[in-house]
Amino acid sequence: MEDNILAIISPGASPMDLVYPHVPVATTQAIRAWAQSSSDPSSPIYTSIVQGKVAILCDFFDYICKHPGQVSEADIQLYQQYLEQRNRAQSTIYTYISRISAFYEWMMSSPELAAVIHKNPTKLVRPKAPKPYQSKATKALSDDQAKALVKQVKKASESRDLDAKRDYAMLLIYFLTGMRREEVCSLKYGDITLSSVTPQSDEAPGSVMIISCRVKGGEIVTRELTNPIAGKALMDYLIASNRLNTMTPESPLWTRHDHAGKPGEPLTSHAFVKNLKKYALEIGLNHIHLHQTRHTFARIIADETGSFLAAQEALGHKDAAATRVYVQHLGTKKDRSSGMIGSRLDFDE
Repeated sequence: MEDNILAIISPGASPMDLVYPHVPVATTQAIRAWAQSSSDPSSPIYTSIVQGKVAILCDFFDYICKHPGQVSEADIQLYQQYLEQRNRAQSTIYTYISRISAFYEWMMSSPELAAVIHKNPTKLVRPKAPKPYQSKATKALSDDQAKALVKQVKKASESRDLDAKRDYAMLLIYFLTGMRREEVCSLKYGDITLSSVTPQSDEAPGSVMIISCRVKGGEIVTRELTNPIAGKALMDYLIASNRLNTMTPESPLWTRHDHAGKPGEPLTSHAFVKNLKKYALEIGLNHIHLHQTRHTFARIIADETGSFLAAQEALGHKDAAATRVYVQHLGTKKDRSSGMIGSRLDFDE
């Protein structure tokens, strides 16, 4: 059976060193083929996504010690119990079982593999998706906290520190757009369009930005950022780092500056978060998570509009339940209609 799958997935494949000794090479080859075909190669974290999927499936088959065609519903339940004993969160368990399910659906979609794999063993025992929640680590910042954080990074950016100038521009984009961690960090110069705004002084010109990038789910979303403060900060950073005139559409927007201020490798989100924690500590924020910028964005949208749907649209959520993680309650709904209705119906004052 294993040889049959190996011949279908990777003809002529040779044995390879396995981290999981109980997973035959044919199963590993099948898992890797599925992980690669089900992941977006244009994603900046494509390699990490593929490796994560492979690790989950190999962990499962290493524990079960069975050929994919021999796995039963009882095996899935046994693996769930094993994960619970390892103190895995319910959301993690759901993700693991979902990956296993997706792998089986992929195999069954192939006429050749369907002859070997006859059913998806997760169908009847797959756990329900856990309800989303807002943890302390990701709750929205208050207005005062957000103002203080931005002010602190801006203060650092006013020096000749290129890292601080970069961090200030990035932080503004996070707060003003509500974009996700990797969406901002993986931006390329070709993803943005800048329309110059005439400066009021000798400072670097501000810019209205159009940002187009691939978001969670694979769609390309284009945002207009009319507040010129982020564009101005971005231009200040690119000019100060002597990168503006050398940028190409494929140039990473954010880079390291470890060698006498010269641009280096593309900046990782982990490096930015490390800096963000430093700025937060300087204003007395002992715990901060980058995703809090997105929560803060959603909270302010909901407060200003009084509309849950406005927050959902701004976040780009298709599922209202996902938005409820960000918006716990609505502020007072703004009155945009009573005057118009009273005037039209000739209500007496």
